[in-house]
Amino acid sequence: MRETTIFYVNGERVEVNGAEVFLMLANWLRQQQSLTGTKIVCAEGDCGACSIMLGIPTASGALKYEQRNSCILPLFNLDGKHVVTVEGLKQKGELSPIQLSIATNGGSQCGYCTPGIVMAITAIFEQWPKPTEEHFRAGLSGNLCRCTGYDGILRAALAIDPTKIRALDTLWDLPEMKSELATIRHDPIAIKSDKLSLFMPDSLAKLLQIKATTTEVMVVVAGATDLGVGWNKGIKKSGQFIGLARIPELNKIEVKDDLIEVGANVSLSQFEEFCNQHIPAIGKFMELIASPQIKNAATLIGNIGSALPIGDALLFLVLLDAHVELTGTKGTRLLSLNDYLLRGLNQDELITKITFKRPALMARLRFYKVSRRRRLDRSIVSAAFLLEQEQKAGHATISKFRVAFGGVAKSVCRLANVETFMQGRSLSAVTIEEAAKLALEACTPSANVRGSRQYREILIVNLFKKFYAEMEIDR
Repeated sequence: MRETTIFYVNGERVEVNGAEVFLMLANWLRQQQSLTGTKIVCAEGDCGACSIMLGIPTASGALKYEQRNSCILPLFNLDGKHVVTVEGLKQKGELSPIQLSIATNGGSQCGYCTPGIVMAITAIFEQWPKPTEEHFRAGLSGNLCRCTGYDGILRAALAIDPTKIRALDTLWDLPEMKSELATIRHDPIAIKSDKLSLFMPDSLAKLLQIKATTTEVMVVVAGATDLGVGWNKGIKKSGQFIGLARIPELNKIEVKDDLIEVGANVSLSQFEEFCNQHIPAIGKFMELIASPQIKNAATLIGNIGSALPIGDALLFLVLLDAHVELTGTKGTRLLSLNDYLLRGLNQDELITKITFKRPALMARLRFYKVSRRRRLDRSIVSAAFLLEQEQKAGHATISKFRVAFGGVAKSVCRLANVETFMQGRSLSAVTIEEAAKLALEACTPSANVRGSRQYREILIVNLFKKFYAEMEIDR
């Protein structure tokens, strides 16, 4: 196993080892590389000021660039990749067209958010050669401007001539760099320091072997978005960590008949792209989950592992009776997501995939999220509904009804009593009103800074009504 982390920054080769690989990229860029264009404001991945572009080798040899929050990106997750900072966007010493448009169209005020804004717009052009206003609005959802300069930022983005934008893979077309990154990107890694150790094996078998030979609890790392926030908040850095990035079978989404299997290292962005093609209702809901920077790093399995009641991905997975595959030294077992949330896993196990059945073609799915901001915000209340109807004697009756709520209890709340009540009934305003009453009997919402119990109760009732109204409109 290799004992160093190798990556490139703005075309320059970097090799680090020991405790240094556990530093966050933003701090390392500013303090050790004097690349101070990258700003640190929230240190939580919420504001986007620290955004960079990360070039990831593909099978074709090209680099695919994605935006990431560098404040919660540990150096060990850069191995085999190319980091482009705001300084790396210049073309022949001149500002890039994006930087120039921000400067000349009132897109910058105090300047703290500006480097991250520039990187976010760069990422939008990487994905969309001719972006629309909606592309800009969605792509900038992970960037906050505390001077409230959003109009100027949007105006500057729309003023950019797409024909003058060079893709980063051509701007940084360095054959030697690409060749090395393609060669080392699958290398297993083992790095140790006094208090920390990191293993990044290249197979699941090796991962399980490592877990079997240690008596300490090993922290499993994928995108490290939660881990990065914790370390920035002073949580003690010690122990053993094991990364999933180099295990091929954990990087896949597969469809087997009507069963969908999502590997433990599949990012939220990859899952959203898959759903846009196969389950559009979930794809649309995924737009409201996190920001592009977070979704490019965080994983669906990580959302499950944290098991927070406001974890939006849990909502549709609970609704669709998802199961988790747990793999350990004694073999593999399948556990319903509800059972996992109640019992957890054994010390020698890790979640290797999540599975769920694709909804039937006639199923009508709806997902709702009530939050203070449309994107990049925690849910006050979220809800998921699934409805299937059948015709009997010329009358439509409910053959399947599923409903789940998030943000109202210690975990996502699946309302079995409501589902039983709705079975075989006609969908009507009266039926929905009764179902909402039963929902309030089944779960008593908690109160916190985002909303009182009474407010959440009102939201639950209103979301039932909203679902019914949409079903009537679509009928």
